[in-house]
Amino acid sequence: MGADFNLSSAVQLLQKARNLSQAKDRKINVRLALAEVKDARELLDPVDLHIEDALPSLKRAEQVLKELSRNGNLNKIDRAIDLLRSTQESMVSRDV
Repeated sequence: MGADFNLSSAVQLLQKARNLSQAKDRKINVRLALAEVKDARELLDPVDLHIEDALPSLKRAEQVLKELSRNGNLNKIDRAIDLLRSTQESMVSRDV
């Protein structure tokens, strides 16, 4: 499984989190999404893949997710999803 799979999984977890009414439940999904993003970065970092495009975006997404994991702020979930999707797009467009 590759970094793209991890990012897809993170997006799905965040989409589910967006529909949860309790902040504590959202935080659980956000923490799982954060783990997926960290896994994706660990796959890319040692081999210098997407060092200029994806890695900086993943680091920004991690920062947003860390904040979300503490407060469960519903408004920032969409920001995290957008960051992850744009990262995926940059990876795919560069690989083509």
